[in-house]
Amino acid sequence: MGTERCQGWSRSSRGDPSERLHPAQGMEYLGAQRCVHRDLASRNILVESETHVKIGDFGLAKLLPQDKDYYVVREPGQSPVFW
Repeated sequence: MGTERCQGWSRSSRGDPSERLHPAQGMEYLGAQRCVHRDLASRNILVESETHVKIGDFGLAKLLPQDKDYYVVREPGQSPVFW
């Protein structure tokens, strides 16, 4: 994986409230980019305005290798601490 990093996701929507964006859409985008966030929680969803949300905190994010469709934790400490 080298120095490659997952890119953040930011999106805004205007107009009809039914078009408002949800964090799930951001996660769908990250998945399409082969990025595993590994710490998605409400504390990492940033609401900029009524129509603009961002997914933040990519400190634990990993890019999937091109030949894999999944990520396996192999060593202790490679996952977020749940509290």
